[in-house]
Amino acid sequence: MSLYLKEIAITNPESAGMANTLATIATVVLALACSQLNAQGQLLISGFIDGSTALPVDEGTNLGFSFDQLEIDLEKELSETVSLRADIDFMVDMVAVEQAYVSFKPIKFGELIAPVITFGKFNAPIGYELLDAPDMYQFSHSLVFDNALPTNLTGFSISQDLGAGLDLVAYIANGWYLSDGSDVNFADDSLMIFGGRLGYGGVEGLGLGVSAIQNDAQDMIIDLDGEVTMVPNLILGFEFNTGGKDDTGDNISGWLVMANYAFPSFAITFRQDAWGAASSTTISPSYGIADGAGMLFEYRLDSGTFDEDGVYHKGKNTSAAIEFTFTF
Repeated sequence: MSLYLKEIAITNPESAGMANTLATIATVVLALACSQLNAQGQLLISGFIDGSTALPVDEGTNLGFSFDQLEIDLEKELSETVSLRADIDFMVDMVAVEQAYVSFKPIKFGELIAPVITFGKFNAPIGYELLDAPDMYQFSHSLVFDNALPTNLTGFSISQDLGAGLDLVAYIANGWYLSDGSDVNFADDSLMIFGGRLGYGGVEGLGLGVSAIQNDAQDMIIDLDGEVTMVPNLILGFEFNTGGKDDTGDNISGWLVMANYAFPSFAITFRQDAWGAASSTTISPSYGIADGAGMLFEYRLDSGTFDEDGVYHKGKNTSAAIEFTFTF
């Protein structure tokens, strides 16, 4: 059985029925899986629903409503050492498998812990910001996330708890999956990329990480990320990324800093980030509606943009949105 499941993109009206068919198939598979709970052990089911409203704050921007995503996450332990996971994303014009992998969990040998081995498609262990809406402090991702990092990788990884607050993950993969769901596979199918991340969490309230990964041009991308939570109710995050090239072949770097403060009844996030000559400023207050349900407002100002070919364009753009997220 193959564990490599690529995204299935449905982008034209003639294929609209396929999305419903795939959703129906997934629902039937989910129901059959649930029926086997008592016979084969526990299947863990979780996920979220995410919707948003774009606000007309800039010229040419209209009020619009969007169903962004329904994600269903399935986890199954086959034994004490082997587990499976699949994250299925349902969107308006796409059904995608975000993750699908098998993991061999650590086995303790006295005080030693064996490495964790993972094979399949998995979230890339790099960068400060995470992919899914419930894990974000604002509506949009930073310029570094969108331009400099993969969101998912397909390949093989091995991770190890080194002790003293240190952990290490190394991987080999065959391309990048970008934040828009598209995949980047190299012209030479035999060309593989390598990468890894060394993390540190030995001091309470401090987390640090240094990552390295090759891109499709075999440039070595270096990414530093960190989070500080030593002050009650305050989260500080930062990231620095370098090693990529722009459309002229010159080195290009990016960074972000963010702060989130939780008041008794709401929280507010400020983020400043840049990628090359482009930069953005984001302010986002958020409110917890109920357990597992939240909403936020985001106002963002962008100065300069990069197109799909990596060419920089001057200009300013403002955007605003309201987002609702429900987890289960």
